[in-house]
Amino acid sequence: MCLSVSSAFAQWRIQDIALVPGWNAVQLEITPEPSECEKIFAGLQIESVWKWNKRFTTTEFSVDPGTLLPDDPIEIVVRDSRGEQSIMQTNVPPVGAAGDVILVNVTASTDADHDGMADDWEQELVDMSTNYNFIADIKPNDDFDGDGASNLREFNSGNFAFLNYDYMFVEKITRVGSRFKFELLSVPGKAYYLTSSTNIIENSWIDAPFATTETGAAKPQLLEGDGDWLSFYVEYPDTRRYFRLNVK
Repeated sequence: MCLSVSSAFAQWRIQDIALVPGWNAVQLEITPEPSECEKIFAGLQIESVWKWNKRFTTTEFSVDPGTLLPDDPIEIVVRDSRGEQSIMQTNVPPVGAAGDVILVNVTASTDADHDGMADDWEQELVDMSTNYNFIADIKPNDDFDGDGASNLREFNSGNFAFLNYDYMFVEKITRVGSRFKFELLSVPGKAYYLTSSTNIIENSWIDAPFATTETGAAKPQLLEGDGDWLSFYVEYPDTRRYFRLNVK
């Protein structure tokens, strides 16, 4: 809430202020008594108050109340034909700066056996199989279609675990000037990014810069899949370096 104070005559007056949910900007017609914001609004469900007098400063507020701050609660709600349901309300993940892209892993489905794979996705495999009867029979580290990618990996990448020719892999690698280019057939709703390391030891991978065009600026980023080909342009490293394609 923002308070703006103007001149008032030396007399007692009462000013009624109607507040609405959200951000309110109020022009005071009186000099409040007491004058401290904390005392004026004590006992009310108001998160914070800014006082501003344009005679002394041109700054209206130091923090935009519409911008989330670290530790602010986040609630994610999904809506479909069955109605509305809150699937997450938490202070994690932390909120970054304005314009930052924050990836939140959300499975809008049930996971009764707590194996990281959605029940309806597992049920499809059960229906396709003659060896499994329950979703609990579908194990994350098993390879249902024998294509070398685990069930959990194929679920996370958006591929079909009952098709042994459908799994995430880089199909084309070419050299373009000082960069190498590789292409990937993306899956709608998935996000892709690169990491790199000077060795292949776990926990040593860092976000790697890449461009989406031959001459574009290279930077760490997320690319959203749309079912079409995605192109990654990476500068040739000066020393030996390993690259890993990740999907969320």
